[in-house]
Parts: sequence; structure tokens; C-alpha cells
Amino acid sequence: MSVIWNTGITGLDPLIGGILDGDNVVVVGSAEADEVLHALVHGLFSSNLSSQIEYVFIVAHDDPKVWTEHFRAYGLNVRLIDARAGMEFGEPVVLSDFVIKLAEANSRRCKTFFVFDSLSTFATRWGYERTARFYVGVCPVLFELGAIAYWLSVGISIRSPFFERVGGTAQVVLEVTSEHVRVVKADGRMAEVQGALGLVRMDSNGELVVDVDQVHTRLSRGLGRIRQSFGLSQSAFAQLAGVSASAISQAEAGHRGLSLATILQLARALGLKIDDFLGDEVSTYLIARTVGEVAEQHARLIIGDAASGVKVYSLAVEPHHEEEFCIDSGLVIIFVQQGVAKCILGLNQPMLKRGELIIIRDGALKAIQATSEKGLIATVVNLTGRATSVGVQPLP
Repeated sequence: MSVIWNTGITGLDPLIGGILDGDNVVVVGSAEADEVLHALVHGLFSSNLSSQIEYVFIVAHDDPKVWTEHFRAYGLNVRLIDARAGMEFGEPVVLSDFVIKLAEANSRRCKTFFVFDSLSTFATRWGYERTARFYVGVCPVLFELGAIAYWLSVGISIRSPFFERVGGTAQVVLEVTSEHVRVVKADGRMAEVQGALGLVRMDSNGELVVDVDQVHTRLSRGLGRIRQSFGLSQSAFAQLAGVSASAISQAEAGHRGLSLATILQLARALGLKIDDFLGDEVSTYLIARTVGEVAEQHARLIIGDAASGVKVYSLAVEPHHEEEFCIDSGLVIIFVQQGVAKCILGLNQPMLKRGELIIIRDGALKAIQATSEKGLIATVVNLTGRATSVGVQPLP
């Protein structure tokens, strides 16, 4: 059984590797990106038409009647949920309870596609803290049940503390403007997908198209990696390059390029070659997603020999508790046998469900959280290094 679904946007599927079962896709748009966001919603629904899918659109600000007419015009049977202020689903507790119960009921008979429009509206109404708690509470449940969710937002900076918290838990984060789409995060995909940039345009039929921009993608990755490796701020980096801090910020975000003369000046100042600025960064973790269910007899412990530099841990964590890990070096492999694991790697917090594994490089693992009501059973393997379990702490 395939777990790859279409985005419905020409060029976007190869950019991000399609949509996988359980994906929570956070789409952060500029104020001018409404048309692109609406095209993403329409593409997701219209390209995956099936009687085995229930489409649910959760409206936080627009009149649901407008969307009802829009979907009807395209022959789409979409369930509209009115989550505006003062309506039945206008409060986070009521809405989260409805979404989770619907996803649980559908998990036994069909796939559920959710679209939340939008997080920024919820944040304005509920406050950033309540909205973050709502998202962090719902996201792991949808992930474990294999539901697919788009979480749209317009006008809040992707660099804000709010989106650092939200984006860390998402499987996919896209930054969208009227001109480009940038892949900020894409768990379970090839390493080259991370940080990829696509240019947005409308074709002759008025359909949205995304063209991959390999040059800006590689340059934006390289600039950020090199600047951080030298411990430089964007202002200090800009001084070396002879440009403004804004130019560096935009180049790192993939919004613009830099002239060859500027890159040469940076290379000379740092003792590097031009090729160093176009090299890809190696991700600190990789995830292997499963296809379908894993048979019980395959969910077994991994056996290793500590004397040979391999240490294996059988991990059991109570619901909503955290196991801290101090990793000196080498690779860490985590295989989940029950529940959902959130791996704390600084700002990135990838999640795994039963039957999935993650490979983490360079001592990036800080802790493992059990985010589902089932608790967590997992196997942790440390290769060529020393891993010390510090202890279990309840989450705040």
C-alpha cells in the first residue's frame, strides 16, 4: 500500500517528495500569498479524489458559505467546520476534541484530510500560547493515526518563537510567498529536499506551477551553513561580504542571490573556495517511514555488543514524560515499537510512530518524549560513542 499522496501542484511533489501518511504540513505565507495558499488547498483535495477519503476544512475567519460554494463549483465534497469566534467549534478544547474523535473514527474506515485556516487567526483570537498548545496537542494524534493536515498561516514570521515551537513538531514546513516556496523542513524525505526552493508562477491555464531553483537552493544552504560554522551573525557576515545584513538574510532564505564578486569576497575573507558555498549540508537526522502496518514479530529488540562500541537501549517511557540522553558522538538509531516519540534535536523535533526509525548524526539527540496516551516503547542504539540515560522527567 502506497503512503504517498499528491499535492496537486505541478512541480511541488518532486520538490517535497509528495505528502506522506501522518504528515502535518505547516504552510507559513506572506500577506500576499493568499492565492498560493488557496491553490495548495484546492490541489490537495482535487488531486486525491476517493470515496475512501473525508475532506475536512476548518474555517477560522472567512464565511464558510464562500468556501462551500467554491468547493461545490469544483465538484468537491468537503466537510466545512465553522471555527469562527462564538461558533460551536470556536474554542480550542472543543475543536481539538472534535478533530481527534473524527480522526480516530475515520482511521478504521477511511483516510482524513484536514485543512486548518488558519493558525494566525487562532493566535490572534486565542493568544499564541493557547494556539501553540492546541496545535502541539492535536498534531501528534493526527500523525499517529495517519491523518493528513495542512495548517495554514499568513502574516506571522517563520522565525518567531511561536513558529519555532509549531514547526519543530511538524513533519513538513513550507514558507510561501507570491513568488516562491521554500522547504524549511521535510521529515522522511531525501536529504536534498531540506531547504529546497521553488519559484511560483501561473501557467497558461491559470494553474499554479512550482519550478525548482537549484542555484538559489544550494547557495542559501551554503551561506547559512558557512556563516554558522564560523560563529558569525548575519551583520558580521554582511560586513565581510560588503553588502547589507538584509541582503544576507534574503540570500539565506532563498529570496535572492548574491553576485559572483560578493561570493568571491566572502571566499577570500574566510579562506574558502566558491564551491564551498554551493555544497549541501549533511542533515543531522534521517527518518525511514513505513508502508502500512508492521507485524508484531518484526517489532523486536535490536541486539548489540557494548564491547564493540555499540550500545543498545530498550526504552519505555510513560505517557507525556521525557527521557533525557547525553550523546557524546557517533550515530544514534531509534526504532519505535509502540506510541509516538518526539526526538528533541534543538529546534527540530521530528516525531516517529510505531514501526518507524530515525538515524541521528553528530550527537544531536538531547531527549526523547512520549507524546501519545499509550506511552512509548522504543529501541535506542548508539554506534561508536557513549550514550548515558540521564533519567525520566515529566513534561511541563
